[in-house]
Amino acid sequence: MLENIKNIIKTHIEEENLIKIQGKLKNHSSIKNTIWKPFYKKEILHWQLVETHKTKDLTYSFIWEEGMQKIMQDIENHYSSCMIFTESENYQLIYNKKNKIQIKKHKSDKTQSANWSHDKNKNYILRNEAFYLQELGLVDKKGEITKSGRDKYKQIHHIIHLLEKIFDRPEKKWKIADLGAGKGYLSFGIYDYLQSKGKDVNIRAIEMRKKLVNNGNALARKVEFEGLQFEANKIEDVSLNDCNMLLALHACDTATDDAIIKGIKANVKYIILAPCCHKYLRKHWDIRKADKFHDFYLQHNIYQERSAELLTDSIRGLILSYYGYQVRIIDFISTEHTPKNVLIIAEKKSEKAIVSMDKWDKLEKIKNSYGIKNYYLEEKLG
Repeated sequence: MLENIKNIIKTHIEEENLIKIQGKLKNHSSIKNTIWKPFYKKEILHWQLVETHKTKDLTYSFIWEEGMQKIMQDIENHYSSCMIFTESENYQLIYNKKNKIQIKKHKSDKTQSANWSHDKNKNYILRNEAFYLQELGLVDKKGEITKSGRDKYKQIHHIIHLLEKIFDRPEKKWKIADLGAGKGYLSFGIYDYLQSKGKDVNIRAIEMRKKLVNNGNALARKVEFEGLQFEANKIEDVSLNDCNMLLALHACDTATDDAIIKGIKANVKYIILAPCCHKYLRKHWDIRKADKFHDFYLQHNIYQERSAELLTDSIRGLILSYYGYQVRIIDFISTEHTPKNVLIIAEKKSEKAIVSMDKWDKLEKIKNSYGIKNYYLEEKLG
């Protein structure tokens, strides 16, 4: 039952519609009840805990993992009653005399809404009434998020939220290339967002499939997004010399590396990546030559896969830093295409690139330690 409760909380976190978790503690004289609420702090999801005492309230904050652990401990050991409030439904946790828990679902009264922003009102990033969202299948004619478009809507909304602080910076004009744009969900969303903020913007949505390019251009003209153009091209063939932001979401395997190479060589100021699969490293990784120190976890296939992901994206971040980029690798909530939810945000901070190979000692040590013979991104950059 505890696993079911945990999954309920996680599902509504992913849907970004969890309002609060309210619990009453058993056999506790000083605390009347507790309320847990999710919120963003410096773009990272946290939990806020408010303890209501007889004469005062005490407020605490926890990072996501620590907060989840404490919530589940409270539900299992400390609560005599608990309610989970969301925008779509509410869940009542009923405790019997043997402390076993039953879950009873209730309709939401629709009078409360989830507000995850910290010290400011919730910022609605996507305009649900926008016609392009209907045409892309993300909302219906009433502006309600469709069941089939929910995951993609949440993903686009959350990525733009993570980039808000960057978009607030005083660029004369945002010149953005969306590599592997697909149907253009992110391109349309960012273009609309920046226009609504009064920003001058031009977006090139690069996509190989001509049908998607034609459809994207037709929709862009229909909604009068004159600065949004779809182009039929491959990542490795596109020119980025006039761009100040590069986007590459779910570019498969080495396509993410090709995007990084393009961005570095064109001196693009912001490189935003959501890597997909990590096949290349697994094929070029001789685990038998890895330091014996790693045997205790690399003996398990599941950890070989996870280590390949960890190493691939960490090496990407390291190489970007060698070329003068400040790199952040963060989580963003679930995606439609893949359970992998890493977002790499790289910002050019220095014009001086470390190109001398003898200064790449850290990368060489990593490769030697794990038995990695070569790495695609390193080879292509020469």
